[in-house]
Amino acid sequence: MQKDYFVAFEHRQPPQFPGLTKLDEAVWHIAAGLTIGLGIWYLSWRWLYSLNDDALIFAVAVAGAETAAFLGTLLFFFDIWREGDTPQKSPPKSRSAAHLSELGRLTIDVFVTTYDEGVEVVEHSMQDAAKLHAPENTDIKLHILDDGKQSGMHDLAKRLGATYHIRLNNIGFKAGNIAAAMRRSNGDFVVICDADCRLYPSFLENTLGYFRDQNVAWVQTPHWFYDVPAGRDRALPSGKKRPLRGILRGTLALFLGRKSGTDPFMADPSVFFDIIQRRRNRNHASFCCGAASIHRREAIMEEALSRWGSDAQKTSAGASEQVTPICRLIALQPFRYHVSEDILTSIDLHKKGWKSVYHPKVEARMLSPLSAHAWATQNLKYAGGTFDIMLRHNPLFSSGLNWRTKLHYAATFYSYLTFLIFPH
Repeated sequence: MQKDYFVAFEHRQPPQFPGLTKLDEAVWHIAAGLTIGLGIWYLSWRWLYSLNDDALIFAVAVAGAETAAFLGTLLFFFDIWREGDTPQKSPPKSRSAAHLSELGRLTIDVFVTTYDEGVEVVEHSMQDAAKLHAPENTDIKLHILDDGKQSGMHDLAKRLGATYHIRLNNIGFKAGNIAAAMRRSNGDFVVICDADCRLYPSFLENTLGYFRDQNVAWVQTPHWFYDVPAGRDRALPSGKKRPLRGILRGTLALFLGRKSGTDPFMADPSVFFDIIQRRRNRNHASFCCGAASIHRREAIMEEALSRWGSDAQKTSAGASEQVTPICRLIALQPFRYHVSEDILTSIDLHKKGWKSVYHPKVEARMLSPLSAHAWATQNLKYAGGTFDIMLRHNPLFSSGLNWRTKLHYAATFYSYLTFLIFPH
């Protein structure tokens, strides 16, 4: 990686995501309603009148695929039906206001996790974390979680006054790295950052207030890649003298955009965050996406201890004399040891009745995948992790989640199943 290449993008400002107006929402609901009505009408005709008796198996398969696609549309429409932003509140000025026991000041641990990212990347993230505005009666502690034991990282932590964490192995990968650091820290709230996650100074001021609700376990903020190429203006034909060229210019601009080379790896996550995550928030069903999130330690540790006790009980069944040694072998996992630890941990917390909040304003900036290989690896991780959760930890068939939250998770799973219905 070219050293400090991202410095060239320092001037970029985060996008604003205003909520939809009532008119916009009404137009969307009318369009969705028409789509649903036409879909029901079409499928009724499809199943009742159009099946080919001479090739019935093929006809049923095609109609079944169309029906599955329509069900996916219904799931998607439910997923994004309307916005429901949680009202923002001022940060709590006391522990009791955040529903914490004992007296004293609120404490925040900021974890910056790293494995093989360069020291120059982590340094910028740590410098920005050091600029966080601490709300009244709040203390901030910075931590570098170095799972790669890189030379120079310890010196960076020492220079910035941060606590430096390493461990003997890499069990659990990122989740294990965080678990090890949580055992050596005691902040009331934990901010999770990847190596390239650079927090804005307002992060705590704008997120801590949500924890005035004692049932809120975490707050997720949008991911914004500030190094995505802005593109160049297209060489579109001029229409000043020839009207047909003007029509062609407008048509090309409509379908191709006025710029080329914008976001070549399709890394911009704004559609996922501002549309899907934001609209799931109406049912407190947005899930954690790791970086740029803040968590109530009590919630994640309570769930981890409950799961640890349950696993120990199952493992030691019929071998009571071995309970203590077995318990020592079972790792305490504040975040589940899984390739998609953030989603799986979200499911566990939602099942226990904890709420999540999606904060729609960008409070951090990050780096996008630097190559097609990095992009593919990242998306393969997302897909593989989601498939594993669907097959081994499926929340749709477990108790604890209300039906609305189950439908939101079902929409996530369905999005990765479409290739089975419509193979290319």
